[in-house]
Amino acid sequence: MLTIAYVLVVMRLVVRVALKQRHLVLSDVFLVVGALCALGIVICDTISYRMGAMDDYNMTGTSVTITELGKACCRFPSGRPPPEAKVR
Repeated sequence: MLTIAYVLVVMRLVVRVALKQRHLVLSDVFLVVGALCALGIVICDTISYRMGAMDDYNMTGTSVTITELGKACCRFPSGRPPPEAKVR
């Protein structure tokens, strides 16, 4: 799925820049930032899986804590950022 998303992003950018010879607009920048965020989530989930955090739902008997996952991925498994990253 991520590969398909990246193919579509690249196709849109190629059409906009190469074929139409126009500059990127704000929506294109948001599209690229969103694609990079999706890649970051896949990387964090891969790290969590390799740490063994996805083997047991209630996390009993594993050596991985939520704090370690937050430090490794800069986010909690719920998708929320750590409390110190909140904008006030």
